[in-house]
Amino acid sequence: MKKFLVFLFSIFLLFGGFCCFLGENEGSRCEKLLRDDLSFEKLKDIENVGLSVKRSKKEQKFDAKIVKYSPPDKSKFLDTIENFIEACKKNRPDRFWVEEASGLQKGLFVRKLIVPQTAKIEFFTDLHADSEPLQDWLEKGQVEGWIDKKDCFKLIPKKGEERFYVFLGDYIDRGDEGVINLDILMNLYIKNPDHVVFLRGNHESYGVAQRYGFETELDTKYKLNLAQIDDAFNFLSSACFLVWGNKGIFLTHGGFKRDYDFRKLLQKKEKQFHLVLDGFSGQNYFAWSDFGKKFFDFNYNRGIGEILTIKEVAEWFETYSVKDLELLGVIRGHDQSAFYNNKLLQGAVVYINFESYEQQWAPDSMAPLFLKDLSPPFVLTLDFFRYKPYQGRSWPKGKAPILTLELDPIFDKCKFTRKFLEQKKK
Repeated sequence: MKKFLVFLFSIFLLFGGFCCFLGENEGSRCEKLLRDDLSFEKLKDIENVGLSVKRSKKEQKFDAKIVKYSPPDKSKFLDTIENFIEACKKNRPDRFWVEEASGLQKGLFVRKLIVPQTAKIEFFTDLHADSEPLQDWLEKGQVEGWIDKKDCFKLIPKKGEERFYVFLGDYIDRGDEGVINLDILMNLYIKNPDHVVFLRGNHESYGVAQRYGFETELDTKYKLNLAQIDDAFNFLSSACFLVWGNKGIFLTHGGFKRDYDFRKLLQKKEKQFHLVLDGFSGQNYFAWSDFGKKFFDFNYNRGIGEILTIKEVAEWFETYSVKDLELLGVIRGHDQSAFYNNKLLQGAVVYINFESYEQQWAPDSMAPLFLKDLSPPFVLTLDFFRYKPYQGRSWPKGKAPILTLELDPIFDKCKFTRKFLEQKKK
């Protein structure tokens, strides 16, 4: 009998060991499947409800390093504004105020940025108080390693692939996250003044911000007066000349002032800002002007600025031409569907030149657009960089386009590429 009981007990132990072996392997297999199929955040949620899933050392290290953006409180936002103005003063001419017959007026600044012939330049426009794409873009940069993991405003330079970021205006209004957009962009400029172009759109002005929602947002969130923010708008550049080698492109929110002589700015080799000596009225042309098939010296659609054509671009470039520098065209935002037969572009880039008034680089085409194929002068109009629709305008749901200009010492290889930043599922 004893021998029989010992035999049964041995069988039981062997069976138990076999089950444990299978269980451990099955558990490992399930854990692997979970890791392959779920994001780190979802794994964290599973742990919270009691399912124990071990994290790898790599994930623990990654999680500890990333410091994500968090919206500012009132005090922090005001400090950012003050620091932004101080940073701008270091890069502006001494005479911010100019004497005119009509009295003392604020001057305007047009920037020149010289970049390497191997640079990559990303363009963004018309965020309009939708901060989610910008926050996703910051996090993407931290994950990919071109933004500091501990400081989401600090860009990390990479040898042989220097990156620059151009924001073409209209960061506020028509939404409730204009404060976040300004906070992110001002901090990016503070930390990286030589790599961030931060232009002024028509909405970055007192009167427009009063009418389209930003003043209400400031009052609701922080009990701030718009006048406390308006001074920062006056330090934004009105436009920028992007220069590499013997080529250049003019960057603006809307258009340009046809009698603005840019030669003094472009003839100097160093990076600098240039004071436009005709006072605040010049901002109307840079921020409000549009493009159309026929020229009008008054923009009847908006009540301010002009409606320009390719002919005006060609004449402006020719009148103030600079030796050994060819200006290829204009990159802008601002008018989107309004002046293209009311079409919804939905992430397309519209380009016009003497051969074609309205040519769309549609979002379903991922093929690059080469600079050599855009006969100069050209005008590229970018569509919105946002997820959320407003006034009936939107694109493929939860996507925002990023346009990148990839330069090369061989001009024929210089090209625009496009990709979409996709909204994370909430």
